[in-house]
Amino acid sequence: MSKEKRNLFSYGSGLSGELNTEDELAKLSDEYLVFCDIKIPPNKWNVDFIVVGPTGLLALEVKNHKGKVSNKGKDLLLNGKIPKNNFLKQVKGEARSISKHLEGKLDSKFYVKPILIFSNPGATMDFGLKPVDNVYVINKFYLERLVKSFKLVNWNFNKKKVVEELELLKK
Repeated sequence: MSKEKRNLFSYGSGLSGELNTEDELAKLSDEYLVFCDIKIPPNKWNVDFIVVGPTGLLALEVKNHKGKVSNKGKDLLLNGKIPKNNFLKQVKGEARSISKHLEGKLDSKFYVKPILIFSNPGATMDFGLKPVDNVYVINKFYLERLVKSFKLVNWNFNKKKVVEELELLKK
């Protein structure tokens, strides 16, 4: 398969995973606002989903890989091997970029929970709802349960301003 075809297949597979995850996010109550495919300046991190709701700010990175997902210490393994891309580092960077962007715009501190979602039904893992290196790693079917398991957040900032700022970042 040519590089172009591999890239197109990879893009299509990733998009399919994001659409499947979007269906899961639609199960959340109206208290949650979901932002899709947001680019965060200045580095232009592309965040698959940002969720704002009563349980806080969440950064979701979606992977459509299948196979056994496990960890060895702080390393995530896919079928017993470390993937070419460090998914944990990616989603933690995205969460930090959202936090820094909002802090710079709204002059307030923000904690954004990083969540790595494997959307392919053929992905298996047994982390439960416990994070790996401070990242929640779940199958998409546990998304609603995980989000609802977080403690309610006492918003010490203007939630409306956060939403307005994220609206400005939409494509």
